Formats: sequence, structure tokens, C-alpha cells
Amino acid sequence: MQYKTVSNYNYATRKNQMCWACYSKKLKQGGDSNSFFNKKHSTATKAKLASIDKSYTKTKSFSDAVKKGMGDTPCGGDINDVWRKKHGEVEAARRRIETNKKLSIAFSGSKNPMYGKPAPQGSGNGWKGWFNDVHFRSLRELMFLIEMADKNIEKAESNKFAIEYIDPLGVTRTYFPDFFVDQILYEIKPKKLWNTPSVQCKAKAAELFCYKMGFKYVLCDPVIDRLAIQRLVAAGVIKWMGDYGKRFDAFLASVV
Repeated sequence: MQYKTVSNYNYATRKNQMCWACYSKKLKQGGDSNSFFNKKHSTATKAKLASIDKSYTKTKSFSDAVKKGMGDTPCGGDINDVWRKKHGEVEAARRRIETNKKLSIAFSGSKNPMYGKPAPQGSGNGWKGWFNDVHFRSLRELMFLIEMADKNIEKAESNKFAIEYIDPLGVTRTYFPDFFVDQILYEIKPKKLWNTPSVQCKAKAAELFCYKMGFKYVLCDPVIDRLAIQRLVAAGVIKWMGDYGKRFDAFLASVV
């Protein structure tokens, strides 16, 4: 569920309120779901509602007051277009950056609706598919599965392996390693990223988690063997998600 503004999200969270689409569907079901189900306004109530003078809503003063209350926010438009026209490109860019920072802070860590939950299958920008019915999100993850094909592989993206850590900005987040094999938690990551602040924060938290659980934590960077992948695709062992099969064929063709 996504919200257009932080205030809408905070209000819905505070009231434990469902989104309008779900609420509307619930009302249409009738019965106890709708407090006004099978009821009608009395004649007196209808007359009272009809007698209310709403002509003021058509006046210019009312329209100006509504516009003033909305500030720069357009109705159904793009706030960036408003900022560009009103303040210029430089100021509009500054406001976009500032707004994105505020939204990032507002939805970081425990404030994020996905906090403490593993990433849904199919998310991410890497190569996606299945090897022996185990889902992978990158070619490195695929190579890891190929190398460990004779072992019992468990996906670590579950609440069983949820690891809380503090990111470099001091925000509490949840980390899920990639795979669990023979009492070892594996994180598949290019070696050039191992010493980045984010990976190091996750690694330290994971090492402590594994120490308490009697596991071992390993950062792993498998070497990609294109020909091995091609053979397994032909054998039907690897199944690509979406159009990644075509992308892989193009990828092979581009390699000299």
C-alpha cells in the first residue's frame, strides 16, 4: 500500500485504517460491515439536508481560500511542474531533493511498511528465475545454487533468519541473508562491495547473530560461468522469470 503524503500514511497507521479501495469493497458487502446498511434517512433528515445553503462553495472567495490552503499542491497534477513555473528549475530541484530526504527519513527503519519482512519474490533489478525450484535474483546467486546443487539449500529470506542492524545513518533496519547451507549463512555479493559501510554493518550484525545461533556467516562472490548456465538452461534445470531468457541470450551474443 502506497500513500501520496506522509500525513496520509501516519493517519492511516494511527487509526489502523484500511485503504479506500478495501474499505469501499467492505461497505458494498453490507451487513455489519456498513453501519448504515439497510437503513434510510427520515423525511425530516432529507428535508434538513436539502435546506442547507451550499451556494458559498461556488463563490470566488471560497475558491481562493481553498487554493490558499492547498499551497503549492496541485489537484491531480505534478508538484514539480508547479515549483518549476513558480520558483525556477534550480529552486524546484532543491525542493525535490529536500522532499525526498524527508520522505526517506519518514519511511526509514521501523516506519517502513516492509520493515522486518523479506523482499517479495520477483523484486530487485537482478536476473531472476529458478534453479531446481529455488528462486534466485542474480547471476551470482544462480552460480551459487549451481555450485551447491548437491547440498540441502534453504532460502534465508524468511523471518527465521531476520537480523536487525543499524545502518551507517543510525537507522534500525532488518537484513535477510541469501542462503543457508550446512549451518552457514551466505550473503552473495560482488567482492568490490564487501568493504562498503552498508555491507559491513550487515556483516557485523550477521556475525553476532550466527555466533548466538551456532552458525557461521560467509560473504561469497561466485564466478559466473556463462557456458554452464547455458547448458543448464538447455537442460531445463534453469527457468527464467519473464523475459530474462531473451536477455540472457542477448547477453551471451554480446560476449566476444
